[in-house]
Amino acid sequence: MHLTDDQAAALHADPGARAWLRWGLLRTTVGGGDVAVRVTALILPQRLPVEARRTLDTTGTPLGLILSWYGLRRHIQGAVRRVRGTEVDEAGNAVEYVLRAVLDISPGISVGIVDESLYQDFLHKYLRPPSPAPRNTARPLGHLVTRKEEK
Repeated sequence: MHLTDDQAAALHADPGARAWLRWGLLRTTVGGGDVAVRVTALILPQRLPVEARRTLDTTGTPLGLILSWYGLRRHIQGAVRRVRGTEVDEAGNAVEYVLRAVLDISPGISVGIVDESLYQDFLHKYLRPPSPAPRNTARPLGHLVTRKEEK
């Protein structure tokens, strides 16, 4: 696969540069391994350390884990976008939010772009909507009465 002009600009790379396409599902570690996020990544293998490239090419080790060994930093591009209406991905999962991030490793080397889709089922099951602000039910200090017990 080759980078588009927009992808190349985000990665400070040449348009048409060769990239690896990798995708996966992030699952919770509790609750039966529910799918939380679908991640699609474009990686510039020529910018990776040799060992990282070899591990990505020969194992199923998650990309984020491999890059964390080299000081991974994520830079979200633009705003996290809430999907209007119903958007369903290839696996039939309803998508709630989408975002794009550039992945850098130390010292500030851009190695890839990830597109992430956060699933409605995960968000509704594990994240509660914010509670309304509590009403102020405290009494003014002038009404506070303290009593001493008499012995």
